Amino acid sequence: MAKALLISYPGYPYTPSSLLPDNGLANLAGSLIKAGHDVLVLDYGTIETMRRLVPENMRQTLGKVYEKVRSDKGGRCSKLLSLLQLRHLDNKLAEYRKQEVMRIAAELVQVVRKEKPEFAGFKLWNGDGFDSPVMMAEHLKREFPRLKIFAGGPHVDFFRGLIFEATRAFDGLVFGEGEETIVRIADYACGKGKLDFANLITPDGVERETERVTNLDALPMPVYNEHIYPAMRGDQKIKIVVLDESRGCPYSCAFCIQPVKSGHSRRVKSATRVIQEMKGIMDVNGIRTFRYAGSSTPATLMREIADGIIAEKLDVEYCSYGHVKEFRRDDANILRRSGLFGLLFGIESGSQPVLKLMNKPTTVEQIRRAVNEAKNAGIFIVGSVILPAPGDNDQTMNETFNLLMDVRPDSVFIQFPGVYPRTPWAMNPERYGFELDAENYCRQVMTYKIKTLFPPSFWAPLPYRLNGMRFRKFARVTEEFACRLERSGLVTQLTDDIALVGSTLGFNPKEFKKITAKAMWTGDWEKMAEIVANFNEMSSCTDRKI
Repeated sequence: MAKALLISYPGYPYTPSSLLPDNGLANLAGSLIKAGHDVLVLDYGTIETMRRLVPENMRQTLGKVYEKVRSDKGGRCSKLLSLLQLRHLDNKLAEYRKQEVMRIAAELVQVVRKEKPEFAGFKLWNGDGFDSPVMMAEHLKREFPRLKIFAGGPHVDFFRGLIFEATRAFDGLVFGEGEETIVRIADYACGKGKLDFANLITPDGVERETERVTNLDALPMPVYNEHIYPAMRGDQKIKIVVLDESRGCPYSCAFCIQPVKSGHSRRVKSATRVIQEMKGIMDVNGIRTFRYAGSSTPATLMREIADGIIAEKLDVEYCSYGHVKEFRRDDANILRRSGLFGLLFGIESGSQPVLKLMNKPTTVEQIRRAVNEAKNAGIFIVGSVILPAPGDNDQTMNETFNLLMDVRPDSVFIQFPGVYPRTPWAMNPERYGFELDAENYCRQVMTYKIKTLFPPSFWAPLPYRLNGMRFRKFARVTEEFACRLERSGLVTQLTDDIALVGSTLGFNPKEFKKITAKAMWTGDWEKMAEIVANFNEMSSCTDRKI
């Protein structure tokens, strides 16, 4: 039997969604336990991390600057002074957080000495969620040269073997789906077998073949037990559990990383298995709020689960991605009655030519129909939009604006076009109007840090152009479009899961978005702790089993 230490340090939790439990870690824990191994999960996406990463004196200053930056009072000169002050605060925060990461690394050394794991696994994110875990892994490697250390997560899916150019702390990198790979790593750490299995990249640069789980029902149950996953104790996490109901996507949207990670062949759990997971988490953890993980949950599966929830009289609330092409009017009321709170629809654009250029297999009329029918059933709708998109101009962006004004989703999640490695946008940039140095692009963005105290147009420029525009210009277009939506009465940047939190607490979406945005931006961990504790209490099952 091996002892595993699984670590996720995503950096400062800038959005409330960062405080949700990590279903990937819970899935890996379940696989290890079923195979007879032992595991400890250390998830730093918590209220405590929020507290640690913003010192009290800076928190007070950020609170004062927040109001100045977001008001028109004081004029342009006052705003400029506030931005200069922010740059100073950002530099101080970066230095403070670097020191805090080293303190966390020292704490991990003590955990390793106590737990004596055979191997450690880090989940790699972007920005601070990349370089901080790398620092921690390097620190552990110096202290424990024989400790096997691996890494997985979104950053490995994006950048693969390039990560070994940034660090040699890892004995292997895991890409794709890790439930079967993690068990092979545990066996290897016990002295059984070699590092020659699928979904693995070794420091010599050899990338093994991709292997995906074919039968999702055969996967072990995820584990959120507090003695294995200590961050689940108390109210450190927003207790909405993400369920892996499906993987893979049959569509080929040019911007999307999901088919790269999970394949084009859609694999699903049975409705019976999904409901079994819900009931298990309700019984053991007292949690009754969920979100589906799949990026393309089939409408038939969603309806089957809803029918099962109603038949079993489960008192649950949940959210999901939805595909406008597959959404069925006859299902809307049943889904809502089963507890479906919100759907996130990938609208992306209101221009048909732009949708076509993005390889988005939907029509504007399908978008209009799906949003209207879901809203009529009382479902909270978030519409994601990429703007400016390849092929966008003033006319097409106005078409997007007019569509949004017509269907009026409850929230619009708007973003500038991000070119993710291994997607069609990255592989064939010229076809979509991008200009980038393909050879060096991945190396440049692998260590890129988002400066979330500032709007994107004030970030370090990303190394590509779109439709002839440099980063700061198209990022400003995104910001101006978001402001235009807000002035027209739409809420922006509120996700469906966090809208569920606000609804449970009795807030309207606009009000709750304002409260949480301020708390996260200023480091007001006490306000977020209050929100999380109240939501967890109000949404929990009453018959929790200890």
